Amino acid sequence: MQLPLKVMIVDDEVMALNNLKQLINWEAEGCKIVASETNPRKALESFKKLRPLIVLVDIQMPIMNGLELSREIISLNLPVKIIILTSYKDFQYAKRAIEVGISNYLVKHALNDKTLTLELDRLKAELIKDENNEEIIRHRLLRSLIDNTFSSKLKIEKIINRYTNFEIDKLLFLFCRIDTPYKIFGNSVNWNYRSPKHISDVIKASGIHLASDTFGLNAGEAVVVVYLGKQTITEVTDKIISNIFSKVQKKMSLQKETVSVYPIITGNSVDEIVGIYTLAKTAFQYSIFLGRNKIITQNILALSETTSTKNIKDSFRDFEKQLDELNFENVKVYLNQFFTQISNSPWIPDDINKLCFYLIGILDEFLLGNHLSSHTELLSEVVLHSKSDELFELNDLLIWFKDVFIYSIKKVKENKSKKYSPKVEQAIEFIYKHYKDDWAIEDISSKLNISEVYLRKIFKNETGITIVHYLTDLRMEKAVSLLKTGNYKIFEIAEMVGYNTSQYFSKAFRKHTGKSPLDYFSGV
Repeated sequence: MQLPLKVMIVDDEVMALNNLKQLINWEAEGCKIVASETNPRKALESFKKLRPLIVLVDIQMPIMNGLELSREIISLNLPVKIIILTSYKDFQYAKRAIEVGISNYLVKHALNDKTLTLELDRLKAELIKDENNEEIIRHRLLRSLIDNTFSSKLKIEKIINRYTNFEIDKLLFLFCRIDTPYKIFGNSVNWNYRSPKHISDVIKASGIHLASDTFGLNAGEAVVVVYLGKQTITEVTDKIISNIFSKVQKKMSLQKETVSVYPIITGNSVDEIVGIYTLAKTAFQYSIFLGRNKIITQNILALSETTSTKNIKDSFRDFEKQLDELNFENVKVYLNQFFTQISNSPWIPDDINKLCFYLIGILDEFLLGNHLSSHTELLSEVVLHSKSDELFELNDLLIWFKDVFIYSIKKVKENKSKKYSPKVEQAIEFIYKHYKDDWAIEDISSKLNISEVYLRKIFKNETGITIVHYLTDLRMEKAVSLLKTGNYKIFEIAEMVGYNTSQYFSKAFRKHTGKSPLDYFSGV
């Protein structure tokens, strides 16, 4: 609640009105008399315009008595505390006043500075309690509007008239989100997401001395709603945004975190407010282009019907060739080209998702094709090697992919230095090429011009496992990788890795991994 509290006094006797105004030091009590009226009808208009939180009104007045005026004020459904002033010690007056919804009544000739001060203290305590309750309701209301989850527009419009000050002309929604790393592997790389309450508390503590509300949204997100007057011009609004952002930045830096914001200015109507949180969530997808600690403006959210990944895909075959040749430098050149092209305006956040998906797919095939683990099983090493928790902008992603591919090339080179005998190498090559097919060991031995018994012997001696075991390991490794994508059904994966039925695949999978395919599919 912002001080001073606005007070209105209504009494048809000018002398009584002046005496009440001079009875105490209103400013010292945290109050300001914004209107003093002798005419009840003018008093009603002043109330509608000024919206005082405390009204002192004489009960006996011509034209409209104090109870009638109080009924009119209360019917507006606005936050207010009304005190009836009477010259009569009549219980009926007090009873009627309470029935109307009056906060209290005071007898004029018993009124002095102490009794008035005590009454004001009581009302202030009530107003603070009411404001806390109303703030919760107001925040829930605004959240349901910006999230487009309210059930009844008529109900919303009725409630919003009470909890939003319609002297204002515009609302500034300043959506704030703690900057978090880009998630290449979805949730496989953990990040300490702050709760909505945490960030909203930090924003409140930063000291925004404006008519505003702050409340949490989703993890690491909050919104500041600033109520702007009719005379607010663009330059002033820009200054407000910069000042709030600067204060929040400073406060967040103490938490060793950064924050980006997206401002939206709307009119003061339900239709203009509904669903704007969706715009904010879209805007924050552009953080990967802008980096951390930024004000994201609407003019950068340019839309495009084309996609830059279409042309990039044409170069993937050449990129894979350089990768297969273990060419460090050319792999880096192609990665530079991919990320340069995707950084061109207009920006398309989904292009980054597609590019990362394609590159991870290429990496996966490269590792499997060279008898190494898939990217998910190599992740623990890669995270330590490449700082995957610091991917806040495109250049970070570029550096990360360079590190990952170069690291993987080194691992392949190391692996190639540990060669098996030519016959075993040829057998392994056959298995990798035909792991999806139905074949027998004699097919390999016949191709290698050696006996089946001899092939089994040298394969087991050099690799430590049988050919069947090696084939099963490869099939299950590929199956796990496919399951974790969530893009295929179990029967499809069974066929893709060489099993005729999903039942036989599931049985073999459980025997090999100790889990069912559904466990991997659901992320257990």
